[in-house]
Amino acid sequence: MAFCAQCGSATDGGFCAACGAKAGAPAAPAGAVLEDHIANALCYLLMPLTGVLFLVLDPYKANRAVRFHAFQSILVFAAIFLGFQALEILAFMPVVRLLFTLVALVYPLFAFGVWLFLTLKAFKKEQVEVPVLGAIARSRS
Repeated sequence: MAFCAQCGSATDGGFCAACGAKAGAPAAPAGAVLEDHIANALCYLLMPLTGVLFLVLDPYKANRAVRFHAFQSILVFAAIFLGFQALEILAFMPVVRLLFTLVALVYPLFAFGVWLFLTLKAFKKEQVEVPVLGAIARSRS
């Protein structure tokens, strides 16, 4: 009689009837820790929220690479947010209204591109420092 590695129930076939796990599959470790490149990429997932989350989670707050990406994600989000606010204010000025309204339409695509670029580079284990903000994040990590 075989037993499930996940829940310990008796199994007859290829899958456990109690939990659905594949029979013979190794059990997941109790304190599973993400690989660095995955944690780095996840820092950018929800920019400030996941950045702060990885700064306070125990196994990651001591890792310099994860801390760098967490700080950089927070700073990049702050810069993007301030850019949105500045464009919103400038779009109401009578003289330059049309110009900044057009820029405000393209700005979300730029912000999405920056987010995607940083996430993919972190996942591919490539170190990318955003100018100015990356240096600040490096000094904090």
